[in-house]
Amino acid sequence: MHSYIRSLLVFPVIAIALFVGACSSSPKPEGKPLPQLTFDNTQPLMVNVSNVNTDNRYNPGNDINDVSASFPTPPDMAFVQYIEQRFRPSLYTGKSALNVVIEGMHVYQNEKKPDGALNKWLGFNDMDHYDVFLAVRLTLVNDYGHEGSQARLEFRGDLNIPEHYSIAKREKTQLRFLETFMKNVDDEFVKTLRDKLHVLSTTSAVGR
Repeated sequence: MHSYIRSLLVFPVIAIALFVGACSSSPKPEGKPLPQLTFDNTQPLMVNVSNVNTDNRYNPGNDINDVSASFPTPPDMAFVQYIEQRFRPSLYTGKSALNVVIEGMHVYQNEKKPDGALNKWLGFNDMDHYDVFLAVRLTLVNDYGHEGSQARLEFRGDLNIPEHYSIAKREKTQLRFLETFMKNVDDEFVKTLRDKLHVLSTTSAVGR
């Protein structure tokens, strides 16, 4: 892991296929394409429900300190893409559902000064520190619309980026961090669906 990415305060990383791409129709100021995070090659998993729904209740306008839009792929959008690509309903009839709600998220940024008076005065090794938080709730709903088992998951991560980094290098570092963050999200999500909500199917999702 990059030396400027601190350890995430979540669970151990698993190896799922997440890729940092380089495809976009919007060129960056430095003449390079905008990098993106994609989950297209992630192995889908089947969930024993008729529907998998995602409700993103995060609104960046509600928090003036939030800078999630400064990431090439904001964490909430990465999470929505992840759910859509990773989990598929295994049932073709009925109205049962797994509802996944983003209840809270933020990315806060502040300046981190180096140790030592001289270094602080000269501005050597000044860092932009990012505090990333994501809270989601999983709720099972039966065919009659009644809510059943629930689980709430919270994830935190910290990222330090040198202030002198170029835009391209900063975005690459942010995406590398977000890739690791989402791997940890996946690890905990799979464990929760399998061990707590008991809805993770053993059926393959290939071709569905």
